[in-house]
Amino acid sequence: MNRVLTATSGKLLYFKVKVSPYLKPGDVVLKVTNLDFITITKENSQKYHCKDQTLTLHATAESTATLSVSGSSHYGTCVLPFAVSPLPHGVKAYSAKGLDDTGQLVVLSEVTQLAAYTPYILYSASGYTGSLSGTVDANKYGEVVSDGLLRGAIAPQKRKDGYVLQDLGEGAKFYAMDGVEFLIPEGKCWLEMPAAQASAPQYGIQIGTTTGITAPTASASAHGKIYTLDGKEVKTMQPGGIYVVNGKKVLKIK
Repeated sequence: MNRVLTATSGKLLYFKVKVSPYLKPGDVVLKVTNLDFITITKENSQKYHCKDQTLTLHATAESTATLSVSGSSHYGTCVLPFAVSPLPHGVKAYSAKGLDDTGQLVVLSEVTQLAAYTPYILYSASGYTGSLSGTVDANKYGEVVSDGLLRGAIAPQKRKDGYVLQDLGEGAKFYAMDGVEFLIPEGKCWLEMPAAQASAPQYGIQIGTTTGITAPTASASAHGKIYTLDGKEVKTMQPGGIYVVNGKKVLKIK
C-alpha cells in the first residue's frame, strides 16, 4: 500500500481478489509462491522471502452478472449461472433448437424466463445493458453448457469451429469461424451445427418454430415462395415486414 513500515510485527499486505460472477460457488484455493519483501535503507538493503502458502477463499452462491444486447444489431447472446424471471423490460430471449425446412435459417423459439446454465439468443429493439443478480446452483456448473444448437461459455473458450453472432452490415447473422481462433468470453454463446449443416458460411435468424433439421442448399435464397400477409407474392422481403414463407410467418429484422 506504499506505506512506510515502522512496526516490528503484523500484516504486511492484503490480497484483494476480484472473482468472476461465473465462478463455481464453494472453496477456492489461492496459492502464494515466490513472494519476496525487500527493505531499503540509507545504509543497505535486505531481502526477506515469504514462505509459500495455500490460502482458501470461499465463493458465495450469490452472484451478479451483466446482460447486454447491441443497440445497433439488436441481437446478443447470454448464458447466466442463475435463473432470471421475469426478463428485463424490452428484452426478449430465444432458444435455438434447430433450423427451418430450408436449412438456411436458425429458428428461434421464444422463452419467458432464463434458466440457469442455459444458452440463449437475446433481442432488444433499442438495446440493453444491465446487471442481474441471483443464486447460483453449483450442481449445474460446467465450463461449457449446451441447449439445442447453442453452446454457452461459463469459462472463456477459444474456438476455431462453429458460428459466432456478428453484424457485418447485413443484420445479425451467425458466421462460420472457418478455423480462425475466437475467444468466446464468459457469459456468451456460439452456434454448433451437425456435420451435414456445418459447411455453410453463415446462417440467418427466423422467428418461429420448426420440427426438422435439413442440410443447407447451395442457394442462399432458396426459401420457397414469399407472400405478404394479404396473399401477394413478392420476390424479396423488406426490413420490418412480416411475410409467409413455407407456410410460416417470418419477421424480416434487417
